[in-house]
Amino acid sequence: MSDPGRDPRNTILDGQPLPNDQKGFGDDDGGREGGSNAHDDPNDYGIHDPKKGYTTHPSAGKLFKWVPILKRIPMFGKATDAYGPKLTISLGATNALVKGAAGYIIYNSMQALFSQRYSVDGMRFNRLSSMYTMGWSLQCLIAAISDLFPLFSYSKRWYCLMSTLFGGCFALGYGLMPAKSSSANAAGAFLFLTCLGKANLDILLQGLYSREIRKAPKAGPDLISWVWWTIFLGDFITLIQGPLNDAGKPQVGIIISAVFQIVPSIFSILNWYGERPNKVNRVEDAQRNYEEQFVREELVPAFEEAIYAIRNGHARPHHVAPVRYIGKNEPMVDGVYEADQAPAEGRALVYREPEIVTLLGGAAEFNVFVGRENWRILIFCGVVTAAVLTLAIVTLLGTTHQLLWTSIAVLGTIVIGAYMALPLAIANAAIMLYSVYAFYFNISGALDYFYVATPDCLPDGPHFSYTFYNTVGSLLSYCAGIVACMLFSPIFARRRYQVTFIVTTIMQVLASLFDLMVTERWNARIGIPDHATYLCGYSIIYQFVHVMAFMPAEVLNSRLVPRGCEAMVFSIISAFGSIGDTMSYTFGSVLMEFRFPVTTEVPCDYSNTRYLIIISHLCMPLMIIPLSFLLLPHCRICDKLDMYGKPVKHAKRAQAAPEPPAQYTGYNEEERGRGQYYDAGVPNNGGVGGYAAPNVRYGE
Repeated sequence: MSDPGRDPRNTILDGQPLPNDQKGFGDDDGGREGGSNAHDDPNDYGIHDPKKGYTTHPSAGKLFKWVPILKRIPMFGKATDAYGPKLTISLGATNALVKGAAGYIIYNSMQALFSQRYSVDGMRFNRLSSMYTMGWSLQCLIAAISDLFPLFSYSKRWYCLMSTLFGGCFALGYGLMPAKSSSANAAGAFLFLTCLGKANLDILLQGLYSREIRKAPKAGPDLISWVWWTIFLGDFITLIQGPLNDAGKPQVGIIISAVFQIVPSIFSILNWYGERPNKVNRVEDAQRNYEEQFVREELVPAFEEAIYAIRNGHARPHHVAPVRYIGKNEPMVDGVYEADQAPAEGRALVYREPEIVTLLGGAAEFNVFVGRENWRILIFCGVVTAAVLTLAIVTLLGTTHQLLWTSIAVLGTIVIGAYMALPLAIANAAIMLYSVYAFYFNISGALDYFYVATPDCLPDGPHFSYTFYNTVGSLLSYCAGIVACMLFSPIFARRRYQVTFIVTTIMQVLASLFDLMVTERWNARIGIPDHATYLCGYSIIYQFVHVMAFMPAEVLNSRLVPRGCEAMVFSIISAFGSIGDTMSYTFGSVLMEFRFPVTTEVPCDYSNTRYLIIISHLCMPLMIIPLSFLLLPHCRICDKLDMYGKPVKHAKRAQAAPEPPAQYTGYNEEERGRGQYYDAGVPNNGGVGGYAAPNVRYGE
């Protein structure tokens, strides 16, 4: 029987209390009593309900007693029941305000702000607008920094606070620079920085709620669905931007977006996200790795695979390395162990305390084990960061030739780096996600200006108002995206990746024909209004197909990301998508500046728009089809895959091994903090020839 005077939550294994400096459940350290809804032990929540698959959060129980109808709200009810009202509300509000409302207000303000306030022409705008997506390309930077260097004992909390505050301030700088053409480059830089703040907050929150989902996985889909629905709800707030653009005051919407971005800082200050101190989380990870069945999938880069094959004349045999044996009655995970991988009896089970170094008098910490075990990926994060920053500087200040050669250098660097840092299948998936975005060249500097051109510039043009272009068009685009998300699974889940990309690419090309119809005025000749043609083409068909096109790549990436470093690898893959989106703007700008220029100021000349559409939207996207056969696994989207892109077969249960000891021998005070291995009570040879110590799960 445990000591009734000791809090059982402050233990790492049976009978072993955590040191005082690693206890995380006091009144103000992020534990339950401090107002956080982080939960370590499911028993804290009460009695486990096998029907629900999780235990009800105590705060949720009180809330539902006061307001029972809240439990019936789709997604919100179940997510709150499992994770508590504070986490659910804070995640929903933050995503609605920052990723939804603030993000798309900034996006819909760009063309009006740069053309009206900063007097930028179409070709220059095409360059500067790429700063929006470029800011989202550095997610891997903050993911690496936050996991390496927690601030004031927290890995994510204070980074979230800085992201909201600085992002909001940079948004004000973007919208309130002096109204003259010389301010355009500075406004582009602020656009990059405010989007970087949004991207940082996005990846940090993903790490936070992914940790919570692991503790109550049955409610995970509801929490994720809740997050995405709040983003869509936030999107509808952006409909105010169209009328503001028409009134010549796009900066008003930007000020509102800055407020939206700053408001969620209150959740970080109060720790409603429920993060616990870094030491508590890392020690808990080590405990769970010790107590539960866990596998460490070895990250062998594609470059090393090729060298091995050349030297040995055959491919490296792939298998996952078991960290501990499976007991007689323990659950089996498909595709992890095969019978010939069963560990020998009597092997030692070892526990390794995470190595954490305190810096700056406790203001910061350094997770040494994270850097040691993921050094290759950390280096690649640095390479991606340097490449994106270089591209940003050249985009703002460089010539057309400099932009072209820099783009080629950045493309070569990230492609080579991907194959040197990531396994082949993951690198292929990242390149495919990049290609989905990059090969649809963005020529918004021509099309956006064409659609809203005034009669004195383009007498025979469509003459759209910003209210129609940014409000009505965006509304239908959001609805089309929601419908596409709902229909993707029933339509394509059992299709091969290649079939999906063939269908979506061809439909995407056909949707782009509507733009060609409007620019060539074919629709006017046969009596079809410009507004109807645009809405049917870009707003509905294109957006519907666009979501369908990138979702297979997203699904594939989620299946390939290895255990143990999920967040960092996923942030790199997401960065590839953002870089691809950025390069689509860059390639479009180079095409316009080199060969097919347009004039967006009186006297206007849009005669080259037809060639830009044919090359950028009709021809280049077709490159995705052969790449899908070259880069993607030849299997169905619903198939389970290992990290090497091979379908997973049902595994056989490993031979039963002796039950592991109940506890390890305890902390060695002299060796604390230096990553030493602790024997679990079974004789061993220090790990030589046996099982490796369980690695602390990284990046959650």
